[in-house]
Amino acid sequence: KKELFVLWHENGLFFDLSSPDMPGNVIESINFYPTPPDTYVDVEIKLYQPATVEVKLFQSNGREIRSVEKEFFQRGTYMVRFDLEALPGGGYFVRVGTPWDTSMAHFTKGML
Repeated sequence: KKELFVLWHENGLFFDLSSPDMPGNVIESINFYPTPPDTYVDVEIKLYQPATVEVKLFQSNGREIRSVEKEFFQRGTYMVRFDLEALPGGGYFVRVGTPWDTSMAHFTKGML
């Protein structure tokens, strides 16, 4: 059984799915730089524990538009950059997933 947690963060809304097989979450936080993003966005991911991480970028309609190959990270802070130059202004979601939990955060690309 999985539980759904909805958390508010200064950079947007988080959806956090936690597995009962793992005591606690692996993903500590997701932040975006610069704010608001324009031609690119750096996604800062903080992990409580080592894990294989997958990062995906979605349009607000749910269509996946970019992804980063799964990679193993130790506990700590990591940055993933997405090129936004060819994308229209509007809302986007980033999903960070591990085998034990998934978190999503929202950002808005400025209208040019």
